[in-house]
Amino acid sequence: MAEQEKKSGYQTHQKKAITAYLREHNSELLTPENIRQGLAESGVRVSLVTVYRFLDHLCDSGAVTKVSSTDGKRSLYRYSALDSKDYSHGRMICLNCGKLLPLECSLLETFYEHVQKEHGCRLDYGKTVLYCICPDCLESGANL
Repeated sequence: MAEQEKKSGYQTHQKKAITAYLREHNSELLTPENIRQGLAESGVRVSLVTVYRFLDHLCDSGAVTKVSSTDGKRSLYRYSALDSKDYSHGRMICLNCGKLLPLECSLLETFYEHVQKEHGCRLDYGKTVLYCICPDCLESGANL
């Protein structure tokens, strides 16, 4: 029975708490440690392993976006299921504020074709991430 519940997407108290925490902090880039600590501060005990596993599930379902930190040493997560934007061609993520922006550019198709033809690789449009400083942060004076 427990295996059946797992396959059907059974939601534990901990999973609901993780999802709620991500929704509440949907403009932030969070580490699994940030999430576990934030939940602990609100009285919800959850193991780091549970956070990692559930984040993987949320990434696979498209509810959460996973990106690497600028130094490439850790993964950062942002809840994106509430976004009404189309991220099917990838996303840009602001290194300053964490905002997600759709990656919409007529030159992308040419770039994807170049990579396939010249390098023998096919890019995954939906998982393409470019790091940037968003227009709002540039306007306020943020630097790379």
